[in-house]
Amino acid sequence: MYELKTRWKVEKYFRPSLDSQDKPNKGVEWLVHHIPKTAGTSLRKTFENAFGVNAVFGVYLNTGQLDLTAGKPIWTPRNAKVLFGHVQANAEQSIYYPNAKRLAWVRDPLERLWSNIGHTLKTKQPEGIYNYLKTNFLDKGIDNIEVMIETMLKDNVHKGYVEIYSQYFRHMPIEKFDFIGSVHRNREDLDKLQEILGVRLVEKRNNVLNKKQQYSPKLKSLQNYLQREYEIVADYL
Repeated sequence: MYELKTRWKVEKYFRPSLDSQDKPNKGVEWLVHHIPKTAGTSLRKTFENAFGVNAVFGVYLNTGQLDLTAGKPIWTPRNAKVLFGHVQANAEQSIYYPNAKRLAWVRDPLERLWSNIGHTLKTKQPEGIYNYLKTNFLDKGIDNIEVMIETMLKDNVHKGYVEIYSQYFRHMPIEKFDFIGSVHRNREDLDKLQEILGVRLVEKRNNVLNKKQQYSPKLKSLQNYLQREYEIVADYL
């Protein structure tokens, strides 16, 4: 759960108004759409190092994630330069942040799904996905993630969780983003972004980056079930 910093709680108390069409927040320079399990923790630390911790505002469930995804206004600190969170792209967001450019990081779809299932098993979140994994696998003595992936793909279940790129780029195609980086060429893409931002970006390895998963040949053969996902991010892998 993302918690507001004390200074932001004070600011929100004295200035509770939301960003709006009449009073857009022109100070926000970047909307960073954090796709789950694409080294987002490391990327956020990189932005905090470049802009300052108080300039990077996390947009998660308790700070406006669902509203901003739907194109509705949210509250943000006036000193925020970067909005960073699990927010799907929506054209209406530009109404409230007219000067903001869009950025996302991507990862091989199968590798991302592998990592996401591992994260769900560890954190038991999202609750609905964890309950599915527990009922169908853990309670039956199955803890092999490959088996879980194969079953989910073949049974075509929880598509919103499995086909994440189709969700995040549903209302705005990836080609309309101002910058797309890749976990698989992280340092190279940070160097490119550094030139655009005009600030030095120091790579923060809070999560393991550039690590290739060693999948079995059988699991690799399941890539066809994620064909649309691979099509969306093919140019960035």
